[in-house]
Amino acid sequence: MVGGCNAASAPPPAARPAAAAVTGRVRIFLIAARDGGRSGRAAGCGDSVVPVEATLPAPAPALEGALRALLARSDRVDPQSGLYDPLYASALTLSGVERNGGEARVRLSGYVEVGDDCDARRIRAQLEATAQQFQGVDRATFTVDGEPLDRLLAQAPALR
Repeated sequence: MVGGCNAASAPPPAARPAAAAVTGRVRIFLIAARDGGRSGRAAGCGDSVVPVEATLPAPAPALEGALRALLARSDRVDPQSGLYDPLYASALTLSGVERNGGEARVRLSGYVEVGDDCDARRIRAQLEATAQQFQGVDRATFTVDGEPLDRLLAQAPALR
């Protein structure tokens, strides 16, 4: 026992997968809306960003595969987990990823739509969590057709 804690009973920290490792299964992140951060890492509007397993159509580098799997979804709510996907109404595709030290610069193409006032923060949280789960990716920046994603999210009219 060290410092009053039994180290043997504590679960080991989750290993962060390598971004370039070729895989057929990845984790993407969806939203547990207004759960107060109980289901995963706290995100805006009292939500949690929660990992969900996804099978890729063909083995791919993990970082790119995870982003492509997230962007390919079209269901508002994931049928298996019941988690919300605020990207469901957006038509985005991955154009490329550039790594520079701990930063991943993610280039997307298409358009983004938000469903309500919280969706901009939810979209940002799920994209960041999906990219930052990998070793060596401490920060992720996103552009859509050359425009910063944050600017587009701020300007996007909400679907009502």
